[in-house]
Amino acid sequence: MRLGFGGRGRVWLAAAILAVAFIGVAAINDSEFAYWAQFDTLPQNRGRLDVVIAAGALGLVLLGSLVDTGRTLRRRVMMGAWLDRVTARPGGGENR
Repeated sequence: MRLGFGGRGRVWLAAAILAVAFIGVAAINDSEFAYWAQFDTLPQNRGRLDVVIAAGALGLVLLGSLVDTGRTLRRRVMMGAWLDRVTARPGGGENR
């Protein structure tokens, strides 16, 4: 679980899986190679814009996840400092 936030971690994981799936869909599979082998040639060349877009989306998911992690850590530190200040006993004495 990502920093104790299971929902956020799963959302970032799903976004990364979706970007990788788009890269896999754009690939030439083995059955296509087998089809073109009948004609003793390779499959036709395709444009790779879809792979570039999916790779860019994967990079954005990574960057977004890192930014979200930083914000979450800062928020936890700020909340911890606030909680220490609010729950501190007056006079700084120990509990007896």
